[in-house]
Amino acid sequence: MTHPVRDPANGRPLCSPEHPMPKGADGYWSHTNVEEVGDQVDGYPGGDLQRMRCKDCGVEWTTELPQ
Repeated sequence: MTHPVRDPANGRPLCSPEHPMPKGADGYWSHTNVEEVGDQVDGYPGGDLQRMRCKDCGVEWTTELPQ
C-alpha cells in the first residue's frame, strides 16, 4: 500500500480519489472533495452546524460554519 500525499497546509494525510482514507483510519485527514448533507442546524449561541460527506471515502462529520 502506498502512503497518501500530505496536505501542505497542515501536514495531514490527504484523502483523494487515488488514495481515499481507509475505513477506521486513525488521526485527522484532510478532505477536499466534500458535499453538504441535509440542512444546516442552528448552533446558537455559536455558528450554525452543517453535516458534510467526503465524496472520495464516504466519511461524514459535522462542522461549525463561520459566523
